[in-house]
Amino acid sequence: MINLTQMMTLEIGSGCNFSEKHKDLCPNTHMNRRTDRTLTDEMIINASREAYFELGFEGLISFQFYNEPMLYWRRMLDLMVEIRNQVPQSRFFLWTNGSVLIKDPRMALFELTHISNYLNKPIEELVQYFYNLHTRIGGGQPLDERLTWSKAEENDIRCLMPFDNFIISNSGDLYICCIDWRNEVKIGNLFDSSLKELNEKRQEYIKTICGEKMTADAHIACRTCPAKWNISNFDKRIRDKALKEFGSLV
Repeated sequence: MINLTQMMTLEIGSGCNFSEKHKDLCPNTHMNRRTDRTLTDEMIINASREAYFELGFEGLISFQFYNEPMLYWRRMLDLMVEIRNQVPQSRFFLWTNGSVLIKDPRMALFELTHISNYLNKPIEELVQYFYNLHTRIGGGQPLDERLTWSKAEENDIRCLMPFDNFIISNSGDLYICCIDWRNEVKIGNLFDSSLKELNEKRQEYIKTICGEKMTADAHIACRTCPAKWNISNFDKRIRDKALKEFGSLV
């Protein structure tokens, strides 16, 4: 149901310059990532084309998952220009820690920018480098404790987080959400399946967790997750379409 999802992440690199600083709370230094294959430019462009032209996606493309996308800013901006050339309706979203500062007019291609301002930089400084600030998180924003969260008691409370983001990691794995950083809910990999096939598999799984209640077929990682999500508002129009499909918030 990528057509009802507000964002598609194609993680560009797995590095983060705050990994050591945040290692006690951020999963990035603890994730079991494959290193023998990583998303290529061609894969990212083809996935973008398939999403918009074949699968009805209308949302924002992002390049961050547990990485810091601005570490790869040259490649990222080059990719954005090529995607926009091939997919005129493409849209882009940046979530960054705000530590890598470059002045490049192509940064204006980001329709929305979120900054996790861990360094507590003055907003007056950040707006010289980043465009279209949607929210400004921080300064000194603390991390949550998803790295050490223990499982809650099993329950059937639904979760709408999959309608926030369609996440493909730098190694090609499709994640059901950012809370499942261990990738316990196995859906597939872009190296082995087309985006359409991944979307269909994801759609079947979504039906088990996003209805009025989670079903018994939902993975135990979802049924015991302590962070059941309503739905974010990166794009209100797409958000409202998803809520219409799966019912109003309760």
